[in-house]
Amino acid sequence: MDKLYNSQQERIQQISVKHTKELFGGKIGLLFYDVTTLYFETEKSDEFREPGFFGYSG
Repeated sequence: MDKLYNSQQERIQQISVKHTKELFGGKIGLLFYDVTTLYFETEKSDEFREPGFFGYSG
């Protein structure tokens, strides 16, 4: 697989893009979703959930 990937990478990408465009009517979109701030609605806390907002600060 490594030899195939290294020698045919561009062709594989072309085939993948062509097939994906055919599946979605010629359009490809990309969506980024920010999950760095999570919100939980709960009245009872446990080891996974705390009420209110949680922002990652890593």
